[in-house]
Amino acid sequence: MLAIALVHSPSILVLDEVTSGLDPSVRREVLDLLQDKAHDEKTTILFSTHLPNDIEKIADSVCFLNKGQELFNLPIGQLQGLYRQYRSDDLDDLVFALMNKEV
Repeated sequence: MLAIALVHSPSILVLDEVTSGLDPSVRREVLDLLQDKAHDEKTTILFSTHLPNDIEKIADSVCFLNKGQELFNLPIGQLQGLYRQYRSDDLDDLVFALMNKEV
């Protein structure tokens, strides 16, 4: 399905859990492909995921929703700055702290 969506060179691509269930090598290939598509062809990619590594690999900005409410919407660099402030290198820990208003 991803290949079919990419054939038409869309200006916007909306994906839900695009790497879910993939083995690590295929997952990396898919993320590399999406990253190339976003940078080389100027495709905007909006995707939902529960995998922090996917976010860190290709996202320019991150919007996190909790119970339908926007918890934060930050450029990835600013989010990584919060990592340092929170003294964590784990996005899961940071999101948990943000949800509980610890940061």
